[in-house]
Formats: sequence, structure tokens, C-alpha cells
Amino acid sequence: MFKGIRVFIFVFVLLSIFAGTANAYDRLFKEVYVIDDGEKTRYRTTSETVGEFFNQEKIVLNEKDKVNRGHDAQLYTGLEIVIQRGITVVANVDGLARIVKVTKDTRVGNLIVELPAVDGIEYVYDGLYSTALKDGETVKLSVKKVVKETTTETISYTSTTEENPELLVGTTEVHVVGVEGLKELNYDVTLVSEKEVSRKLVGEKIAVAPVNEIIHVGTKPEPKPEPPAPTPSKSAYVAADVENLQYTRVIQMEATAYTNSFQDTGKNPGDKYYGITASGMKARYGVVAVDPRVIPLGTNLYVVGYGYAIAGDTGGAIKGNKIDLFFDTRQECYTFGRRQITVYVLD
Repeated sequence: MFKGIRVFIFVFVLLSIFAGTANAYDRLFKEVYVIDDGEKTRYRTTSETVGEFFNQEKIVLNEKDKVNRGHDAQLYTGLEIVIQRGITVVANVDGLARIVKVTKDTRVGNLIVELPAVDGIEYVYDGLYSTALKDGETVKLSVKKVVKETTTETISYTSTTEENPELLVGTTEVHVVGVEGLKELNYDVTLVSEKEVSRKLVGEKIAVAPVNEIIHVGTKPEPKPEPPAPTPSKSAYVAADVENLQYTRVIQMEATAYTNSFQDTGKNPGDKYYGITASGMKARYGVVAVDPRVIPLGTNLYVVGYGYAIAGDTGGAIKGNKIDLFFDTRQECYTFGRRQITVYVLD
């Protein structure tokens, strides 16, 4: 009898020890729940922290995945660990595709912020920046940038007049030739997808200042008409007996030809002083224009290849050893052209 009691007591003690050990072992485990992209799974673990638990269960977190608990957070029974997996989108920037990993529920505006920054470039979206992105979605973006551009434009000159007592009344002469200036304009030009959408003037400066035109207006009274000189014979191309000429000097000159036409004088029939030379003589064959500093007005001449002449006119372009010969028609002027000639200054 006593032997049976001893066996019972031994078995009871052994069962008690086993039950206590099992209870203690159960207390080491924690029941936690992982909700991975909406899918809930129960785990029993002895890990103390979230980080240990992930390593133990080989739960891998990828770039842009989000977890509601930090790796150092303590585990306890009933804890829910929520994982939001990142998504992949395609950013199509002006036709150039770029794969980008972002967190779930990322907005277009956040995507633009995460794109690589490039100096002077901004990414723009033709839609709502608050639109949430979806996994695998393609987002069309455009590159917006501001570039510097410099252009030039001309600056007009002004024209003023001044009285000149050395010029005859009714005549004018350009004293200072007007020259246009040049201005530089600096712009900030905004381009979207390499197309200009706006420009802003940010600065300007004068590169070349204009030169204002000054025109002299004659105030000198007209001289009294001189007795008409003998009308030279129109033997333009008949050589004279040069050896018998009475002359004081011989000048080699550059000769041109003119008429009373508007192209040569700037006047039409009926205009004031039309057909009147600087000396007051009537323009006709044999009256030639000279530089008075070289040949005084009123000097009789013999022009080889033209004939007898008188210095009776001047011209803005007739300076130095130049002479302008009068012809009746433009055709004669074209035929004569421009040539070097010999001029005899007669007694």
C-alpha cells in the first residue's frame, strides 16, 4: 500500500514540475501580428525588439517601404506591425523614361521633389500635383528652365540743323553724318520642353552710342549774276591745239559727270534754284563743278576730252583734285563714267 502511495506522489510531483516548466516556457513567447500590404499574419516569437523579430523571421524591407514601428521598438503580445511596401513608377521627362521607387500614397508633387536636382531646371506636371501615384504608373513631366539670352537693337539718331553763313541761301550740307547706335538687351527666357513660353527683360546697356546728324543750312545771300561767259562749243571729244593754249598750270584730276536731274541735284523742275549753280550761273554744258580751294569759281578751263569750260559750281563730294562735268543727258553721263583727265587752267 505504501509503495503505491509513493509512486503516486512521484508521478504527481513530476507532472507538477513539467506543467510549471511548460507555463514558464509559454511566458517567453509573444504573439504579434504583421500586416504586410494589407495581408495579416500571426507570429509567435521570443524576440525583444522589432529589429530582432525581422531578422529572426527574415522579413526584408526594401527601399521606400514604411513600417509603423521603429527597429528598436519593444515587442509585446498583441502588437500589430504594419508594413506599407513602396511602389515603382516611371517618370517620363520630355520623352526620357526613368524608373523611380517611391513610398505608397506618394503624390506627384512629392515625386518631383525626389527627382535628381539639376541647377537651373525645374520639373513641371500638366495636372494636379496632389494626385496619388499608383504602382507601375507612368507620369509625364516636362523640364522647365530659365536661360540667359542677349539680343541687340539699333538706336536711331536725331537730325538737327545749324545755319552756315558760308553756304548760299537755299543750299544745305551734311556737316556731321548720322550713325545709328547699338543697344544690348538681356533677357531671362523661360523654356518648357525646350520651347519658349515667356521672356523677361532683366537689363540693357548701350554698346555703341548714336552719332546725331547735323545739317548746315546756307544763309549767304545769292551773288549777283556775272556776265555770261562765252558759250563753249560742244566739242566734247575734239582735241584742242594744246600747244597754243594760254594756261597757268596743268592739273591731273578725277572727273565725273552730272546733269540737272533729281538724282544729281535733289531738285525737280519748278523747285527753287533748280538749274542754278553755286556761283549763280545757269547749269549747262561747259559749266563744271570744282573745289574752290583748288580752282576758284569763275576760272576758265580747258578739259581734255570735254572741251572749254568755266568753274561755276561746287558739290559736297567734289573735294581736292576732283571735277564734275555737266552733260545734257544721263546717257552722256553713263558713257563718260569716271576717269582721270588733264585740266588746263587758262589765263
